[in-house]
Amino acid sequence: MKSTQHEHVLASLPDGITIQDRDFNIVYQNNAMKHAFGSHIGAKCYAIYERRDQICEGCGLQKAFQTGEPNMVLRTAFGVDGTTSYWENSVFPCLMRRETS
Repeated sequence: MKSTQHEHVLASLPDGITIQDRDFNIVYQNNAMKHAFGSHIGAKCYAIYERRDQICEGCGLQKAFQTGEPNMVLRTAFGVDGTTSYWENSVFPCLMRRETS
């Protein structure tokens, strides 16, 4: 399966999916996340999703980076339409590898 097929599957899922790097920069958002929060590739996740100027207290992503283990946290987020919503964040650490030809 080519990476473009994987990207199509992720993009079309109804659940929001976002990928951050170790500096908490957003490197991917699927269509559900873009619809809820706007497109923010390169921005800090905590600035966009929770409107903070630093890493969130109890950050599941930080814990996953530290332990290498998946975890789940409940978070409050603020959408592009100004609404407050509550999200169950399932966080999975993963190693992104570049494909070689």
